[in-house]
Amino acid sequence: MKFSSWSWDFCWRTIYDSFLLRGTDKFLRDLTKNKDQAHELLELSTQSVINYIDAACDIGLAPSLAEPNASCTMISEKNFVEFAKPYLKRCMDRIIERTGSGTTLHICGKTKKVWGHMVDIGISNLSLDNVDDIGELKEAYGDKVCLIGNVDPVETIMRGSIEDIYNEARECIKKAHDSKCGFILSTGCDVPIGTDPKKIIALMDAARIFGAYPINIKNL
Repeated sequence: MKFSSWSWDFCWRTIYDSFLLRGTDKFLRDLTKNKDQAHELLELSTQSVINYIDAACDIGLAPSLAEPNASCTMISEKNFVEFAKPYLKRCMDRIIERTGSGTTLHICGKTKKVWGHMVDIGISNLSLDNVDDIGELKEAYGDKVCLIGNVDPVETIMRGSIEDIYNEARECIKKAHDSKCGFILSTGCDVPIGTDPKKIIALMDAARIFGAYPINIKNL
């Protein structure tokens, strides 16, 4: 079983790039009113991501994927299937082709409705935002992918006390420690700039304290 503090060293986006190029409001309207143009823009941004994947792999790195705007907080499951899933899969296929295995996918916000689609893309690890329940994810897909998450990076890590970090980390471990494909203790999203490094060390310490193998669930 794997327990650690985890972060994205190298990640890239497909639909997110399209939001940046077109503007969020305009691109969201395009998903309904200008579908062909939306796909054209996604083709462009996906090729850019694939170029990045190749460049990273050429120097021995293994990129992961992060999609801040592909969650059910932003788009529907139907739109995810049409406008996010196929392009993410192309990127994941290229990573698998270049590295021999799948990688991590993180999507910010609520994603429960698309967990199955995320797994179908071919990922090895699913990083869960803190707004969803990692225990529910374990029950649904813990036998398919390694789970990563999902301590609140703002209210707990940045603004909370060391005790708060220990408590939430312990709850995450309690819920996901027996996930069949593994569990990595981490934050639910990026840790904000300006966070006291001692808070991040506390999260790593929590993994060592509460995640020591073999885990006795009664001690949690």
